[in-house]
Amino acid sequence: MKTFEIPPLTSSVILKFTCPCGEEIVTDEFGVPSANYSEDTHEKSLVTEEYDVECPECGQVFTVVIGQSVCGCEGWIDELDDDEDVEITATSE
Repeated sequence: MKTFEIPPLTSSVILKFTCPCGEEIVTDEFGVPSANYSEDTHEKSLVTEEYDVECPECGQVFTVVIGQSVCGCEGWIDELDDDEDVEITATSE
């Protein structure tokens, strides 16, 4: 699983990564959910959104999870190895 940090005050992200087949994937713009600020721990305040991205070359489906907690923003892609690079383009309101 590849995990990545998202800069603070980000409202949405576009991700770029390489599929194991070698195809470069650029995602649509994904919204960053607001944390549950009524809770005070990372686990309880974490709110996530899940997106599926399909490689146009080989059909591999990647599950992209974007989340935010009182500790900050993060994301992960289960189908990518941790040593893979994910380029993040962040937008803010």
